[in-house]
Amino acid sequence: MAPGHRYRTRGQLALPCGADPLQLNGIYSDIYRRLASDDALFPALPETAVKLHGIMEQPHCEIRLVAKIVQVDAGLAAFLMQCANSLRYYTRVAPQDLECAIRRIGLKETGNFAVSYFCRSTFQGNNSRVSALLRKAYADAVRVASLSSLLAAKSGVPQGKAMLAGLLQDIGLPPTLNCIAQTKPHLLDDQDLLDQALDQLCPLVSATILQKWRFDDELLGVVRSRKDWYRDQGPADLADLVLIARLHAAIGTPDFSNCPPLIKLPAFAKLDLGELTPDNSLQMVAESRDEIEEIRSLLGS
Repeated sequence: MAPGHRYRTRGQLALPCGADPLQLNGIYSDIYRRLASDDALFPALPETAVKLHGIMEQPHCEIRLVAKIVQVDAGLAAFLMQCANSLRYYTRVAPQDLECAIRRIGLKETGNFAVSYFCRSTFQGNNSRVSALLRKAYADAVRVASLSSLLAAKSGVPQGKAMLAGLLQDIGLPPTLNCIAQTKPHLLDDQDLLDQALDQLCPLVSATILQKWRFDDELLGVVRSRKDWYRDQGPADLADLVLIARLHAAIGTPDFSNCPPLIKLPAFAKLDLGELTPDNSLQMVAESRDEIEEIRSLLGS
């Protein structure tokens, strides 16, 4: 993973260039200052993920060494075996061991799946109220991730990276919600104000987390574009794909009333998604129900 965009700092918090917390309105700037003053509020990647990151950056990374690191974490090893046996990678002969599973998935996708596996552990609340909100937030993120993976298959994007991108777009929600509960708990009783605060803060906080994790520019672009429906920055990219997945994930929920028509999204015009149209979107989701449910099950939603 390459270093991301240039950053300037305010306190302990790294800000994407062009983002200014002083432009946040009232209560949002107060929350942001609280986050900026306490680096401990941000999640850290588990040691296994850090080790995988390091070895996969080596020019001649060996599957044997990756498997050796993974097998230390029984949960991750089981998860990767499940991934290798999923519909996406299904063959008549199941992988017999972890090395075979990693070889079937591929090294880059193994790295993407590993981070996806660890994302769930970051959605932890400081109290029961926030924990309930984060359980729902994680379920919503998993739906975006599963639909991102589905759309990736139609557009030639690596599905593991698309799935990870869908999850990471909300990685800033846990620290933001925990901070709100500590500093502005009354927001938890007003869904409209809470949504506004999250929409203002989450892209900034998520970008900060990914910068700390040394994720690449492509994923930084994804998290910074959360709900930026009219984003139009050059050729089609992963952020465009995740925006379309997020809109589809909102169908049938109260959030859908705040979404623009699919055809109005610049991302929709730029991406080559085959026969996907506003009229057959629901049909596409229905026909892919098994694959979507399998991904949601893998990610623990």
